[in-house]
Amino acid sequence: MSFSIFTDSSANLTTETLAALNIQVVSLTYTVNGDEYLCYDPDAVFDGDAFYAALRDPGFHVRTSLINSSRFKTAFEQELSAGRDVLYLAMSSQISGTYQAAVTAAEELQPVYPDRKTEVLDTRAASLGEGLMVCRAAMMRDDGKSMEQIAAWVREAKTSVRQHFLVDDLQFLSRGGRISGAAAFVGSMLQIKPLMKGEDGKIVLDCKVPGRKAALRTLADIFERTVVDPASQTVGIAHGGCEKDALALRDMIAARHQIEDFMVVCYEPGTGAHVGPGTVALFFYGHEGKTDSLPASLLHRLDLDSGRLRGFVADKLKSLKGKK
Repeated sequence: MSFSIFTDSSANLTTETLAALNIQVVSLTYTVNGDEYLCYDPDAVFDGDAFYAALRDPGFHVRTSLINSSRFKTAFEQELSAGRDVLYLAMSSQISGTYQAAVTAAEELQPVYPDRKTEVLDTRAASLGEGLMVCRAAMMRDDGKSMEQIAAWVREAKTSVRQHFLVDDLQFLSRGGRISGAAAFVGSMLQIKPLMKGEDGKIVLDCKVPGRKAALRTLADIFERTVVDPASQTVGIAHGGCEKDALALRDMIAARHQIEDFMVVCYEPGTGAHVGPGTVALFFYGHEGKTDSLPASLLHRLDLDSGRLRGFVADKLKSLKGKK
């Protein structure tokens, strides 16, 4: 049965990756001083350095908006009316109402297209924590897996996605309602570098580290302590206008492990407006610090093999160019 894979702009995937893997995006929006923009716009170039530099200015006001059910209905219906089922991998329902809006759209479309199926999955992740799962789902489809098989994989894999990130200023997370004002105040008063993590779809404080360089080393240490089979993975790193630090983290990890495949991206503006400038985030598959929390049998079932993602995308892009 033919089916289409959707995600949202929070997945932080590049236009090239989306085209190569045939992934469709429904974008959140953000507003700057009254003007609205798409968080993902394939026809525009997002200047991350300029955006995050401006975000440090208290007079630069950014407001983000979720995707409403009407926009999801329009996007999904184009596929359903053409006889294709829909699989949508959403950003965490704990940090956005986007997932619930998609569920509402799917429920409203079901009686209109009773022979079609729309599956909406909460990844409990954001940025490349979400994006790498979406990429793997698309690769599994290319390998002939059914929508049901992929959905089952996502439900299991999402419990093993590690999301750890360094933020420069907790006030951005506080303003967006991602953490409490009290937590942000304490972090600012102590002049520490807080390391946050994703936990059950929410953003929580992991630890506090004095100094940015030490915080980057701590991220590398967390990776070493909790990663499972690093050589088989694509490791994701996202940054808020600080590519130099993102690449430094990449090099720290690469020096300790036999890893060749990294995906390093600038945070798209929707998520980036909440984590703030100077953020460096790390995404990978691993356990929670307990050696028995991710058994080998589960690793085998996850069928990671995402270390071939870079080559897979490159081959697909060559194929697409050859058809033009």
